[in-house]
Amino acid sequence: MIPANITEYLDAIGLAVWLMDDGGLDSSRASYSISVHGFMRDDVEKLRKALTLLWGLESSIQGDGKGDRLYIPRSSARVLQSLIMPYVHPCMMDRLSLTP
Repeated sequence: MIPANITEYLDAIGLAVWLMDDGGLDSSRASYSISVHGFMRDDVEKLRKALTLLWGLESSIQGDGKGDRLYIPRSSARVLQSLIMPYVHPCMMDRLSLTP
């Protein structure tokens, strides 16, 4: 269960780790997605709202046949990249299409 005060706990480092573990680049859309298959829909909505409140990231919840994913569109990709770049492990840079 995601706490109502998730914004007090989620920071850029956490976002980077989350993306490296459960996310990736959707190169066909030039956007990012994060798997949230194991979360209840109301918890996914809390996470989506936290991304907006903390960093102004646009996102939407979309199904992928296995469950839900948080999609971060092209319009927010650069902001997301700038937030996570300092914390992404070098071996993950290509997976996330980041260049140091």
